[in-house]
Amino acid sequence: MQNTVIIIAGPTAAGKTAEAIEIAKHCNGIIINADSVQTYKDIPILSSQPTYEEMQNIPHKLFGYLNYNQSPDVASWCTMAAEEVQNAIAVGKTPILVGGSGFYIDCLINGISEMPQIPNDIRAKVHALAKTNYKTVYQNIINHDPKLKIKPENHHQVIRAYEIMLYTGLSIRTFFENERKTFLKNVKIEKKLLMPDRNVLYDNINTRFLKMLKDGALNEVQNLLKYQNIKSYQIFNCIGIKELSAYICGNITLNEAISIAQQKSRNYAKRQITWFKNKWVN
Repeated sequence: MQNTVIIIAGPTAAGKTAEAIEIAKHCNGIIINADSVQTYKDIPILSSQPTYEEMQNIPHKLFGYLNYNQSPDVASWCTMAAEEVQNAIAVGKTPILVGGSGFYIDCLINGISEMPQIPNDIRAKVHALAKTNYKTVYQNIINHDPKLKIKPENHHQVIRAYEIMLYTGLSIRTFFENERKTFLKNVKIEKKLLMPDRNVLYDNINTRFLKMLKDGALNEVQNLLKYQNIKSYQIFNCIGIKELSAYICGNITLNEAISIAQQKSRNYAKRQITWFKNKWVN
């Protein structure tokens, strides 16, 4: 297993955490987070981060390091993940990347075109507009660069393109054409894709959200609502937060909040399945 990086990926609620822990026990592994939502420290329950008990005896890296008012950034994550990989290999351990953020994993493996750092005020402005009028955001980047080939359903890239357009006046396509920065060097990559039966996966999603509530998800959202302008930050878009917030504020019932959050999770799983089938399954 020397110089081998194991990547365990798949849709939400596919059992990736349990699989990673089991593999880590048998190959002297270090588990490295590859899920953008699990980078937030304020929502360990709603983001399904490994529990305290699960993290015993196995080192876990890059979980819960962002504050509520920060945004996940693929370039920063790739840099940190690559460093954790090298640190693990240097001490004779096997790095195990686990998560459902396919775009992040792809960038780590294949490199990324270097993008400018976007100021927080511009990011907040773009995310606020995208929540209320996403079609306008998409149309603006296409009007600015008709040759830009980004599908409207690729929310991450559409928002990124608009941030770059506002900050630099340039199309994101300009930066795509730059030489790609690579992160993983001189390593062997082993991929393991978990794709449960669709019905099983949806049952897992529904059951897991109920467990999140039992474990204290409502308290996480109540704590977030204490922060000023919390709705303007990217964390508020994480599945479950908006729905439970609406319940706490008396706008919907708890059953309605649960149903909506479960449906959004299932829709997210569908998008993840499509991405991994297109990128990883030949």
